[in-house]
Amino acid sequence: PATESDPDKFGLSLSYTTGVAPQFNGNIAGISWGTTRKGTNSYSFAYDKLNRLKEAVSGDHMYDEYVSYSNMGNITTLGRWAKLNNDTRTQIDSLSYSY
Repeated sequence: PATESDPDKFGLSLSYTTGVAPQFNGNIAGISWGTTRKGTNSYSFAYDKLNRLKEAVSGDHMYDEYVSYSNMGNITTLGRWAKLNNDTRTQIDSLSYSY
C-alpha cells in the first residue's frame, strides 16, 4: 500500500473480485493495509449463503475470527484465535451472545 518514496504514508486496499474467495456481489473479499516501515497486514473474508460475515483470516494467521448466527440472523458466537510467542494457534476469545 505505501511506497519506498513515501515511507510514512498509510495505504489501504480493498479487494472484491480477487483473493482466496472472490466476491461478485459487493462483499469485500479482502483488505490489506500498512506502511513501508511497518510492513503490510491483510485479512481475507468468507461469508455464508446469506452474505453474513463468517470468517476473517489474517494473511499471517496471527489473528483469525469466526462468527456464527441464529436463524433470526443474530450473532450467536464469536471466536478469536491468535498465534502466541511459541507460534501455536490459541483461542483467545470464545464469546456467546443471547438476545
